[in-house]
Amino acid sequence: MGERGDEVEGEGRGLAALVVRLGRAAGGRWIAPLLALFALVLHAPTLGGGLFSDDIPQQAFLRKVVEGREAGPWWGLFSLVDLAPETIAGRRLSGLLPWWTADEVRVVFFRPLAVADHLIDAALWPRSPALMHLHSLLLFALLCALVLRLHRRLAGGRPRGALVALIAALSFTVDSTHGAPVAWIAQRNALLAAIFAVACLLAHDRWRRGGARAGPLAALVFLACALLSAELGVSTIALLVAYGLALDPAGWRRGLWATLPAGALAILWLALYGALGFGARACGAYVDPIHSPAIFLGLLPERLAALVMMDLGPSQAIHLAFEAWPLRVAAQALAWAAAAIVIGVVVARLRGDHYLRFATIAFALALAPIASSIPGDRLLLIASVASSAMIAGTIVALAGDRRRLARVAAALVAIVHLVLAPIALVASFEPITRYVFGAPIDAVGRELAEPQALAHQSLIVVHAPSVLHGLQLPGYRALAGLGAPAFTHVLGSGPGPALVTRTGPRALELREPAGFLVDPTASFYRGVDVPLRTGDTVATLAYRAEVIEVDGAGRPTLVRFEFTRKLEHPSLRLVAWDGRDYVDLAPPAIGEAIRLP
Repeated sequence: MGERGDEVEGEGRGLAALVVRLGRAAGGRWIAPLLALFALVLHAPTLGGGLFSDDIPQQAFLRKVVEGREAGPWWGLFSLVDLAPETIAGRRLSGLLPWWTADEVRVVFFRPLAVADHLIDAALWPRSPALMHLHSLLLFALLCALVLRLHRRLAGGRPRGALVALIAALSFTVDSTHGAPVAWIAQRNALLAAIFAVACLLAHDRWRRGGARAGPLAALVFLACALLSAELGVSTIALLVAYGLALDPAGWRRGLWATLPAGALAILWLALYGALGFGARACGAYVDPIHSPAIFLGLLPERLAALVMMDLGPSQAIHLAFEAWPLRVAAQALAWAAAAIVIGVVVARLRGDHYLRFATIAFALALAPIASSIPGDRLLLIASVASSAMIAGTIVALAGDRRRLARVAAALVAIVHLVLAPIALVASFEPITRYVFGAPIDAVGRELAEPQALAHQSLIVVHAPSVLHGLQLPGYRALAGLGAPAFTHVLGSGPGPALVTRTGPRALELREPAGFLVDPTASFYRGVDVPLRTGDTVATLAYRAEVIEVDGAGRPTLVRFEFTRKLEHPSLRLVAWDGRDYVDLAPPAIGEAIRLP
């Protein structure tokens, strides 16, 4: 890490000398088990998280597989939408799917190693979510120990390199973007892919530096395991290419040649993956870059910017960790300042610091494949292996500088990524243990009048915080011991505010200024490659929807709903989200409008 002159300067007085002393301590063998233990303790609140969203149907599927009941192929756990067009039409008609669902939508992922790992839960502790969470937690602790080992090898063995490795691993451990894959059982596939990705680079490094004969084969095996754990595993190639360009002892040309077998394996996986019918079609949440390259490239800049901001800027958990707006604004400002410092230092030191060059290239390349999905924290595990090195390199480089301003900058970056980050991390567990895509689990319409009448009614959710929560509302009411409706139809969803106007005895118009498909769980059911157009109509058992207006991105903004009966008919129950829960919505008079929060 750095030149010999930097090492001498780092052995000066004050804070610079402390950097060297800490580096010597950071190389101890006891650091790795201590880091793993710290990861376990920090993430211990996830043990009480229970099952969340996708976990519930997935556990039911896994129990059928273990008990030998018909459940389809055992590896079909991640077949999110795999239905014939006529089946989709039937479910759309009854409200089981939203009215805008495309006939062509298909989302089927092939993750056999992740499914096999979930089957361990189903076979050994099928009714113990706490043990399932402990399983995930132990995997994350292993990942943190592997990340420390990787950065120790890549950052160098001198005291400063050891300190950089420790700070990088610590930053990775407390990163608030890792809350979802640790706390959400259904996202465990990301943990497995990251473990195999780091193991792959470790094997590759042992081969390139030490000549280990088994290194190339071991690296390919680990890469295959990463790809068979999650599509996220393709980011492993980013780590290998960045290593070849920046750290390979034989130079970048031979370094890139050494990655060709891994590249060939990844291409073979992509070809087989597509040929066997896996991937996403007509889906807005997932865009297959192979089958829809133009759409993917069009979305790439926006999604890359969002992923960079999530990883280096204010995390999504900041607003949960700091509810008072002055503290939230201050935390966000500090995070933005730290991100600017990290980017500035990395750019300034790219030529002279091979380790930072590796981290920067790996981070940039790792983000490209995960941009095929709507940006989210759960995607950043492999990319943050690299960004943690960028953060650690920045802190140590500035802390060893004699200028006071540089040391202040180092302290600011350390505060954001080593102090505020674990606070935000713990706060990030709450949405997974208490919320389902924007709505509390206990938000099940408890204050609805005459809930016993729902069994004979069609529940019309005029506006929901997310379409997924609206669709799952009957199931959550049943879990809460409340009455479930005969049918449920979700008209619209998103952040709001929405405007509901009654245009006739049986008709409503719903305006969503941001667009009907802006909610990520809503865009899941229709992609931009199958846009809705003005005049398009969709019929269901309860109503006929007609698109009146669309925005420039092809998202409907105004839709008219013509119901089969008057809105006051006792077979219909209109409800809407009021910011806390679902409440009854009295139909307005003809010509009047209601603004929903």
